[in-house]
Amino acid sequence: MTEQRIANNPSDLEAHGWRGRLLAWNNRWPEAETEYRYVLNQKPDDVDMVIGLADLFQWQRRSAEALQLLDRARALAPNQSDILVRRERVLASLRTASETHTQSRQSLAASSTDHDAKNGLAAHPNEPRHELRIGTDVDFFNYTNAASTFDTTLNSRWNRSWSTTFALDEYQRFGESAGKFTGKLTRNLGKADWLSAGSAVAHDAGIIPRAEAFFEYGHGMRLHHTLVRGLETSYQQHWFWYRNARILTLGGTGLLYLPRDWTWLLSVSAARSEFSTAGSDWQPNGHTRLGFPLWQRLSGNVSFGVGSESFAQIDQTGHFAARTFAGALRYKFTDTQDVSGYVACQDRSQGRNQTTVGANYGFRF
Repeated sequence: MTEQRIANNPSDLEAHGWRGRLLAWNNRWPEAETEYRYVLNQKPDDVDMVIGLADLFQWQRRSAEALQLLDRARALAPNQSDILVRRERVLASLRTASETHTQSRQSLAASSTDHDAKNGLAAHPNEPRHELRIGTDVDFFNYTNAASTFDTTLNSRWNRSWSTTFALDEYQRFGESAGKFTGKLTRNLGKADWLSAGSAVAHDAGIIPRAEAFFEYGHGMRLHHTLVRGLETSYQQHWFWYRNARILTLGGTGLLYLPRDWTWLLSVSAARSEFSTAGSDWQPNGHTRLGFPLWQRLSGNVSFGVGSESFAQIDQTGHFAARTFAGALRYKFTDTQDVSGYVACQDRSQGRNQTTVGANYGFRF
């Protein structure tokens, strides 16, 4: 209908505005931007078009440009509460939580019945910057006694550029006890790239690496496609130093963001194992995981892997083949608390197998 109206009257600004909205809602963003700009060139004080173009920029993560347009819209219509709500959301991605909190109060002052503004105020009074996760898992083998691991991890986002991760792991394995401390630093390089580096030291007891070092470089992009909404790719290197072995893994990971909050991860790597009593060789490894929502706050994933897996414990090194099938469930009690459980079954060569059952709890503050 809009295209017919434009064909009959090419200067119909209302039809061009509606065509811009419809194109935007169908993820045809470059064409939508052209329509919005056409209307605004003819009628720069059209508040609806300014807001529509700001929404379009925010969907593309062009938050700075969206903020400029919303400031322009607020100057044109200072008492229109939905402009303040939109500006709050942009500030949440650009600035500190305190600025977002102030903007929420302005929204509520403009409209005491504005549910989005109230939700924004509830979500950002002091935006959580830290996440503490506590978990444990038990490994059952068909060739030796069971083993267990207890881990505590603290993730902290200090600002838009820097974040840290610290983890403490305790192992009970093959009659021995061991502990490991890991630290990681991540730097966001602009809007779509990041670089992480870290290391680990351990009281190894001969069952885990004495030391580790690793780094990762990643890049994310938004895709204007109905089937794939976004893609994250990364490259990783990880060194493990055991008492009698050194291992280097090189790998790449791709994470696809699909419609309806589905995700698909694919990871491939090659590991070079070098032993003091033998030579060295390379082994390929692969892993894929499909994540999906189930019901309200419940989500799940299933995964499959081939190769020697993680190399994080002594039984994950050496010359063997393995296939791992796994599944997990995650339930969010609130926006700041969740619990996860998982089961993994690994079928190894030489008639060996391993079953892992684990759970963890996380909260943000």
